[in-house]
Amino acid sequence: MGGLTGLHSPKTLNICLNICLNDYMVKTITIKDNVYEQLKAIKKADESFSDLFERLSAAKRSIEILKSISGTVEFKNKKALLKDMEKRRDEW
Repeated sequence: MGGLTGLHSPKTLNICLNICLNDYMVKTITIKDNVYEQLKAIKKADESFSDLFERLSAAKRSIEILKSISGTVEFKNKKALLKDMEKRRDEW
């Protein structure tokens, strides 16, 4: 088996990902071509891949926080609250 052939399948793409740490270290990750295309499709035009990963991980944390507090709040008068919310939406 001469050389380095066969180390990466043709469906794998190496991306150099800049992760902003305190010392700004650069990490290299390997993702499949289809994953790269999916990430590229949701990346904003002026956004780096590092920024995209930060945005996605922040969104994930927000969802986890919301899930963790789900059911911890009780409404004494849910109907009145919903009516008030609807009224405020109409005012906007």
